[in-house]
Amino acid sequence: MLFYSCGENDDINQSTIAKLSQYQKATRVLMNNFRHIKQAVNFKDYDSTRQVERYTVINCTKYYFENTVAVSNPDLLRLLSLWNQKLIDIDAALSMNKDSSVTFTTEQNIGTFSGIYHFMVYDPLGNKGGLEKQYSQILKEQKLDNHWYYFIVRKNYVD
Repeated sequence: MLFYSCGENDDINQSTIAKLSQYQKATRVLMNNFRHIKQAVNFKDYDSTRQVERYTVINCTKYYFENTVAVSNPDLLRLLSLWNQKLIDIDAALSMNKDSSVTFTTEQNIGTFSGIYHFMVYDPLGNKGGLEKQYSQILKEQKLDNHWYYFIVRKNYVD
């Protein structure tokens, strides 16, 4: 699970960490409904047009989550409270990858060509949630709990 926030704030947000149990509960609901989610978005392991393996199952805003992913699923519909309670930024995304990593965007304030992103990661595979990608730099890292980490990453955007 990743918590995602961006802007120029490069301090660990203790108020987000204090809400860890709420995000953990949401992650359990998402994992328990993983098959439903994949079916709702018609997820296929491979993109047949490009013949490449797909990694992201969903990357969605509240509107898409409510109207496509969570339709007629009471457990998933309850997760709309994450946006309503501002645990996910209202204009931002919830993402889920097929390796079971989940990303919650907690804040966003994107700069013109770079931004500082805060991630809280449940990372049982030890790959830092895939955050060390091209155009990214991990600025700070804090181990929280068994397989849980807080990362601050500077991402640079190429126009």
